[in-house]
Amino acid sequence: MVPKRFPTCVSAEVQGAAIHRHNRNYVMGFLRAAGEEVGWRCFLLPCLLDVYNYRYDQALVISLKRNNCSIASGLVWGLFHVPVMALLTRLKRPDQPYATVTVQCLSCLLAAFPHGWVAIKTGHSLWGASVMHWFWNIYNPRTLGSIYTNTPGRYCGPQWKINGEGLAGCIVLAPVAILVCWELANPIF
Repeated sequence: MVPKRFPTCVSAEVQGAAIHRHNRNYVMGFLRAAGEEVGWRCFLLPCLLDVYNYRYDQALVISLKRNNCSIASGLVWGLFHVPVMALLTRLKRPDQPYATVTVQCLSCLLAAFPHGWVAIKTGHSLWGASVMHWFWNIYNPRTLGSIYTNTPGRYCGPQWKINGEGLAGCIVLAPVAILVCWELANPIF
């Protein structure tokens, strides 16, 4: 018996439409991603790490501080996207508007862990997290579609389920977040 596969939308026109207009120009797309990363990983995360600076320097306390700060920055990042998602779900009318907004916010929270890990490991350099965010903004919509515009990419399906910023992305990012938490407590790099 052959397993059922996701239906594909092979039209290059459909794939191109999923990439937001402002990300089609690679320079402008990078500047947008870098702008977000300046705010979240180069400003907010170091500020949170300074605010929650403990008096003693134990490895477990440092890793807990970093994980708590990743959670806090991820919550802020996710909540930052909620008004945009609420307006876009009203405009684009996906089947499950509340689920769409919820999973997109949750995916930002979970994505804050790998982005924060890269930022911490690079000394809060703009480049690592910005390039990571930029690639995501280009390849996620091309492959899985856009949760923002409810437009399919290469694979078709309900965006709140199959998108990298939807339920599928949350399922993938949850173990990544756990791995990042573990690595911050037991540094390998």
